[in-house]
Amino acid sequence: MLQKVKYVVLVLFCLVVVSFIYYFGSGRFYEQRQKDIAFKEMLSSCDLHTDSCSVDFDSNKSITLNIENKPLFSQKELLYLVKTEGFSDDKLLLSVVGVKMNMGLFEKKFVKNLDGVYEAKLFLPSCVSGLMKWKISIISPKEGIGANFIIDLENQ
Repeated sequence: MLQKVKYVVLVLFCLVVVSFIYYFGSGRFYEQRQKDIAFKEMLSSCDLHTDSCSVDFDSNKSITLNIENKPLFSQKELLYLVKTEGFSDDKLLLSVVGVKMNMGLFEKKFVKNLDGVYEAKLFLPSCVSGLMKWKISIISPKEGIGANFIIDLENQ
């Protein structure tokens, strides 16, 4: 009888673990978290390959993204620099996903430097097609806002 109870407990534990992995690993957690954020898109005329790009929000808030280490390619560690206006958030998050192809979810927490600029380094994989369109999201959980930036990266 005791052996049967141990077996049932073990099976239930395994089901809980598998459910946990499925929920948090399948993107459902990511999608649910995104629903709580009000996103705005960058202007299509802005080009991160040549300059920084800004997204303006209500209440005089803005997020400006610049990517260092130009020229920009995949398979190269890139330095993402973000300036915020009208707010500050110690949990500012960088999130990058492929637009037309599932290349995975890449997330990094920003670190604020002494100049008040948020920094994060991230290495993106290459695509067999040679050109990959990425959506870079800068997310402020504290403010409930996020800025989406689109960039095409070629393999180096």
